[in-house]
Amino acid sequence: MKGRKRLLLPLCMFALSVMIVGLVPTAFAAPNIYTYPETSIHEPGETFTIDVKISDAIDVFAWDFKLSWNASVLNFTGIEEGDFLTGFEQTPTYFVNKTYQDEEGLDYIGVACTLLGPDTPGVIGPGILATVTFLVESRGETALDLYGTQLRDSRISPIEHTATDGLFTNIAYPPTASFTYSPIKPDIDEDVMFNASASSDSDGYIVGYFWDFGDEDTANEIEPFVYHAYDEGGPYSVTLTVTDNEGWNGSVTHDVAVRYAHDIMVISVSESHTTVTAGDSVTITVIVGNVGSEDEDGFDVNVYYDGTVAAPSQTVTTLASGQNKTLTFSWDTTDVAEDTYRMKAVASSVSGETYTEDNTKLGGTVTVTTAGEFPWLYVGAGVVVVVIAGVALYLWKRKG
Repeated sequence: MKGRKRLLLPLCMFALSVMIVGLVPTAFAAPNIYTYPETSIHEPGETFTIDVKISDAIDVFAWDFKLSWNASVLNFTGIEEGDFLTGFEQTPTYFVNKTYQDEEGLDYIGVACTLLGPDTPGVIGPGILATVTFLVESRGETALDLYGTQLRDSRISPIEHTATDGLFTNIAYPPTASFTYSPIKPDIDEDVMFNASASSDSDGYIVGYFWDFGDEDTANEIEPFVYHAYDEGGPYSVTLTVTDNEGWNGSVTHDVAVRYAHDIMVISVSESHTTVTAGDSVTITVIVGNVGSEDEDGFDVNVYYDGTVAAPSQTVTTLASGQNKTLTFSWDTTDVAEDTYRMKAVASSVSGETYTEDNTKLGGTVTVTTAGEFPWLYVGAGVVVVVIAGVALYLWKRKG
């Protein structure tokens, strides 16, 4: 029986120690001094406050910090002690502060507070150290820089901690304009839908969409969608300007290609050789396309070297809208002078075609060289050298 009692006491002590260890955390997060809110945004002329707060405090008896800002953006107007040390019991404290200006022109305030009384315990938990009031002087951005921070416990020993700066900004960011349109290649008198719903504003919202369609027509809308039709073909530069709730603007421009009813285009010109000897043939490959909205019946294509016809003309009898055709020409360079020539292809205009700038296309260059005369002088000199060498060898052998 006595043995059981002796065993029971150590077991009870062990169980009690386990319970105590389980209730007491083995590690604590370091206290952090920070501004709240983390980022403040206010307009010039407005007054606002920030709280300098503390989290994860344990046995804090006294604190102090410095807070700096850009005086051209913010004007300090006042500070009040927070409730962290005083608490609900209104414990007596000593609170002091003073403003300064450093060598870089930044204003800052030095603040300190301590509990009073030698037997007063330190404070645990989160709370507000101080509330600072500012007047916004102008647009700009400045750090609310917390530095020189100190925490002391009830034994006046320093407490390790961290500090996190805040930010003030009222820099307005203009909206971003963006739009798409459909169809990609509209016809004359066809409604084109312009969609600006991808436009955005990072610090507000868009209140207006102004459209310049490039044909002297405009539209001012509050919704991101609009329809517009063109009565003539051609490329049009369409500009969208969006306006946000603060009056800032953002613009973007895209080109819209409205198809002409009749439009033949030389798409490409390529040459089989870039250097030839006079008398050789060069193959010229030309691709033409009907980029108009109507089918075409009959047009001619010619190729040139520096303005001179390079080969007989070819006729395209029919070409449907949206279709291409490849033509092959053979340029005979016989009697062509030695020089470098720029190739060119030209398609004749079709009935009703008003835009003809794309009927001509420049190709690459071809250099024509002439065959040189046979070098009889060098051949003769070579023969003489060979004969002399042969005679010398013969005499040397006879002498030997």
